[in-house]
Amino acid sequence: GLGVTETITSPTFNIVKQYESGRLPLYHFDVYRIGDVEEMYELGYEEYFFGSGICVIEWAELIDEIIPEEAIRIQIGYGRGEGERIYRCIF
Repeated sequence: GLGVTETITSPTFNIVKQYESGRLPLYHFDVYRIGDVEEMYELGYEEYFFGSGICVIEWAELIDEIIPEEAIRIQIGYGRGEGERIYRCIF
């Protein structure tokens, strides 16, 4: 892993939460409350997306038009049983 020592939690009340304790910076986005893609421009998303860190984005489909083409997408869905999850990686 990255070696991040902090507990990673959803940045529900912020758009992005930064973790700098690992080998690379980790930027955790929750864009559920984004009104439109323009808010990502105002946030300066390009510095995060095209910088030296790793971005994890919850609700990425809401800003699909600005997600880099080379992004690796990980979808998490519910399985059949309680607590069961299905993970799918899209390269």
